[in-house]
Amino acid sequence: MRRVLRRIAVIIIIAAATGCAITPRPTASFDDLVSNNDVVAGRQQTESLALINELAEKGKLFHDRDAAIVIDQILEKLFTDRERQHLRVHFARLPGENAFALPTGDIILHLDMLAALENEDQLAFVLAHEASHVIDNHAWKDAKKRQSSRFASQLARFLLLGNRRAGQYFTESAQRFSREQEFQADQKAAERLARAGFSLARAARFFDVLQRYPLAIPGEQEVLTHPGNTERGRRLLTMASRSVGSDKWNANPSDSYYAVREPWLLMSIENKLQVNDFAGALVQLAVIEKSGSDEIRTECLRGRIYSALGQNKHQSSLAMQELQRVADHAVYESRGSTSNDVLSTSLISAAQIFFLGQAETIFKNLSAKNNSVSTQTHPVFAVSCASSGLDNIEKYRSQVSSASATFGF
Repeated sequence: MRRVLRRIAVIIIIAAATGCAITPRPTASFDDLVSNNDVVAGRQQTESLALINELAEKGKLFHDRDAAIVIDQILEKLFTDRERQHLRVHFARLPGENAFALPTGDIILHLDMLAALENEDQLAFVLAHEASHVIDNHAWKDAKKRQSSRFASQLARFLLLGNRRAGQYFTESAQRFSREQEFQADQKAAERLARAGFSLARAARFFDVLQRYPLAIPGEQEVLTHPGNTERGRRLLTMASRSVGSDKWNANPSDSYYAVREPWLLMSIENKLQVNDFAGALVQLAVIEKSGSDEIRTECLRGRIYSALGQNKHQSSLAMQELQRVADHAVYESRGSTSNDVLSTSLISAAQIFFLGQAETIFKNLSAKNNSVSTQTHPVFAVSCASSGLDNIEKYRSQVSSASATFGF
């Protein structure tokens, strides 16, 4: 016993002599660290609150009553009352299928993330993963090692400048969680989902969902501190195969997520159009079509997305790859002869010509439908969408024509 006491005394003396603080118990909450006047925790709290306030002032945060109800129901299944006291979920109109957690317990869910998910099992996994970072104080531990709390200021700069990769879910993050921390968060999230009765198999498909979005960071480009999405999805499936009880792939008909998903998809598409993520909007449009949404509004969205794609060479190429993957669409060559050949190979690509042509056809059809549809199917909306859509295409046609003799598609 004396020998043990001597060793403890030596450790304390060495720590005091070297200026090292004694690390609080790992189970201490972030609020406890702040209450104990931990310098790093205090700085992180200040920066985190500043980030939330700045996002609010910039109009990036929004309230969604239906989303809040679904989130609260999931959190209640996953966490104890005490754990939930430290968690606050915010919805943000920020680009990319992202989510991130601040050490203060603030979890930021991007609108695009909400819309991209397929079921409440995946939403539960996102929440459980991010909350695990909070509960285990991963950001604080990382900052303590570096004696720095710059993560929040870096994250704020990226987010407010509109960097699509800021806070990239499971990939590039200013917090720089280690591979060990990421696997730990995955493991604990999976354990919580299993105990609460969620499906790990359905949750694991989330890693595949991310790869569908052209502007998401591919697994090959992920930073070295983060394991690849493919590997993490495989690990989660392995956990699912070992879980006790039934864990089926089929969706639960009573899944609360389905009741609110379509409004999120529509809002997300509008958000993607505003930040010029046209290819990502096309992916989400395909999801809306499968749900049997209003035909007129869906066609208007398709026309707007196609028109935008036709005016962007890079994203039109990405979107064409997506179309060929899901529907085996053919790329139509331009109808012009020699003068158009020069135009199509130098100024716009074949993919652009295809999307612009399709958009023009869609808007013309919407305009024609105005005389044949009943007042219950939004004829005023249809003709307004068609008129503005055709005007936009004509303006682009004029801009491109000024660089060449003629332009047709």
